[in-house]
Amino acid sequence: MEEIRRIIRPTDVPDTGLLCDLLWSDHDKEVKGWGENDRGVSFTFGGDVVSKFLNRHDLDLVCRGHQILKPADKKPLYKYQGRPLTPQESQSLTMNLKTHKK
Repeated sequence: MEEIRRIIRPTDVPDTGLLCDLLWSDHDKEVKGWGENDRGVSFTFGGDVVSKFLNRHDLDLVCRGHQILKPADKKPLYKYQGRPLTPQESQSLTMNLKTHKK
């Protein structure tokens, strides 16, 4: 998490590395661990990677903000333990944020 905090903003997004992966990696329910991304940039990751990340950093949820649902997809595309990671346009997401000091 410290690497994320150290990202200088604003910045250009490089073709590889942490910032590129944060912005362009994709969840894939068919993948366990890490996989190749069809976009040709970054990687895909499975639910096991999400679970490990959440546990390691004492987080409850990862929100994806750049994926748009197609009109035919009127339900959340990705789920983690029954919770949508990509809310539908008509849904709202409310979060109570608190800072944990370790």
